Amino acid sequence: MTSDLEMAPCEPSVVVRAQMFGGARRDGDTSGPRALMLAVLEDAVRCIEEGRWRSHFRARRLAAEAEAWMRCERREWPFSFVNICEVLGFDVDAMRAHLLTSPRMHQLLPASVRAAGT
Repeated sequence: MTSDLEMAPCEPSVVVRAQMFGGARRDGDTSGPRALMLAVLEDAVRCIEEGRWRSHFRARRLAAEAEAWMRCERREWPFSFVNICEVLGFDVDAMRAHLLTSPRMHQLLPASVRAAGT
């Protein structure tokens, strides 16, 4: 059996609120799967933007993949464009139209998406 004296170094003397939640925000908009979905959407936007303005093969390939992902209607994948938009509360067709036609797509992302990325 271990004595209280032996266990003392393992026990925190004070527990602050941030330690209880592992430092993650729990407001529903920027934590867990929603935060990951926002990051996936933002990364796709960056890939397309960079592919439009760069001549590097890798940038163009990533842009083509991101554009194909945005155009895909499949719902089987948890992180498909359609599922991400629905979970985040965005109109899929409107979001797709804005993102795929704008020369500077990042500026057209809803403020909640831009703010969550910072």
